[in-house]
Amino acid sequence: MTVHGAAWGEADALAQNMLQENPSYVYIPPFDHPLIWKGHESLVYELKEDGFRPDVIIVAVGGAGLLCGLIQGLHELSWSDVPVIAAEPEGAASLAASLQTGELVTLDKVDTIAGSLAAKRVTQRALALSKEHEIISVIVSDNQATKACMRFAEEHRVIVEPACGVALSVVYDRMLKEQGRFKKPLVVICGGNRVNLELLHEWGR
Repeated sequence: MTVHGAAWGEADALAQNMLQENPSYVYIPPFDHPLIWKGHESLVYELKEDGFRPDVIIVAVGGAGLLCGLIQGLHELSWSDVPVIAAEPEGAASLAASLQTGELVTLDKVDTIAGSLAAKRVTQRALALSKEHEIISVIVSDNQATKACMRFAEEHRVIVEPACGVALSVVYDRMLKEQGRFKKPLVVICGGNRVNLELLHEWGR
């Protein structure tokens, strides 16, 4: 296994170069492929099996593969009236920029502690789905994300990475109250890669 780069984009660039050098390698895209979206759909099916129908789903967005899968699952189960809050770090908010312009935007650079969300551009599918489904864009600071991680660890004894903190901060920083319409939110909790409490406290300073 090769660990490379400070953010996802650098690792992906290396993977693409390695693929060119060795055609026997297989490249699996992290977010921009129908099979990836299909896999993420299962989350919505699990909700139905558990008998829980949220009135909003909050998800962190990097390349937007998880977002695409969730929306596809909602439509397949005829839950298309359930909006999705797409939370992005302010240093990598390519979806927010794309929604604002109505065109796919590629950021000049990304700068966020949430490295797994550090995509310069979301998949085209995400922008297309925004015309079919209500997506509420929220932008979160790195400080908000790390503080949300620390609070979640203290309250639930579960350590998550800042990428997940981006979604959690929507609840912890009372952004839902600003909406005033949601009573049964669901936050997608994911990630724990090489994260510990000491790092979280350092990030949150």
